[in-house]
Amino acid sequence: MKAINATMLPTHRYQSKKSGTKLFFLAHADHCVSVGCGASGIIACQITRLMGPWTELSRPPLHKPPELPTYPRVGTSLPKESPVPIRSLLLIPALLLTTPATAQPADAQPTRPTINRDRLTLGLAVAVSPSYDGSDNYKLSPGGLIQGSVSGFSFAARGTNLYVDLIREAPRAKTDIVAGPVAQLRLERNSGIRDPQVAALGKIKPAFELGGYVGVGQSGVLNRFDKLSFDVALRADVSGIHNSMIVTPSVTYFTPLSRKTLALLSVSADHVGRKYGQTYFDVPTTANASGLTPYGITRAGWKSAGANMLMVHSLGADPRKGWSIFAFGGYSRVLGQYARSPIVRDAGSANQAIGFAGLAYTF
Repeated sequence: MKAINATMLPTHRYQSKKSGTKLFFLAHADHCVSVGCGASGIIACQITRLMGPWTELSRPPLHKPPELPTYPRVGTSLPKESPVPIRSLLLIPALLLTTPATAQPADAQPTRPTINRDRLTLGLAVAVSPSYDGSDNYKLSPGGLIQGSVSGFSFAARGTNLYVDLIREAPRAKTDIVAGPVAQLRLERNSGIRDPQVAALGKIKPAFELGGYVGVGQSGVLNRFDKLSFDVALRADVSGIHNSMIVTPSVTYFTPLSRKTLALLSVSADHVGRKYGQTYFDVPTTANASGLTPYGITRAGWKSAGANMLMVHSLGADPRKGWSIFAFGGYSRVLGQYARSPIVRDAGSANQAIGFAGLAYTF
């Protein structure tokens, strides 16, 4: 039997109506955990409730143990109850910074808050990322985010993306569902192209995409506070730039490492339409100035797949608010016909890496 500190529990005193024997009970709430006869000591037995014709002589106020704080979750990757500062932000495999190469991930749904707890998080970061999807040239870029919740509904604006979670989450539920709309301004190959051959192909106008996402998460997989989740996001171009759809499935596992530190691992892939590939990976026969071999995408397919890891650490005493620092690293690979494009094969690289670190504050 686990040792119990008797000074931390209230004492209930009873007297038998038949024999007059007095008993005292050390209990929490209405559940008796030990019983003693007179002042002779504690008998090591566990019972769930006192039964029989006893008269309660005294019942002092209960000493309630301190409640653990409830934290919001990031996307479907963070549990509702967690001993870490999930506040925020911070973000999942895609802080969606203002750089074109990092503005694409769709598995970065907004933080889900505790019901009826309004919150706002502001963050700034510096990222190292490819200058375009498939580039081997990297650049430093600043980025930021605004995310929060109002009356139990979450929103997140990160870089050129906006997510809204329209499903309220039941407190302490082990399984939960997220769903809502997403909007994105895609800046792929719109500026900052450092490779002269790719730059000679010309800039591509920004594409505005609308869609939605849905996901399901399960808490308590390997420990009390972890979560495993699966999400699918779908976006379609509504601006006439690439006239295609992008489908991004992702699997995410979150676990706290301590009360103030969390780790998040995510794997995802992008399936794009034929016209998307033609817009961003074709080399026209008329593009002689680029020096690249003409090339054309012929069908829809899986464009890329990768894995990402995020670490978040709270700097304050209360992990539900205040300052946090975060760091992110990710790797993805351009696949199949997209990797065979001269834009990637000759002028760039199929291996893509990204990293960023930053500071955030939650109100």
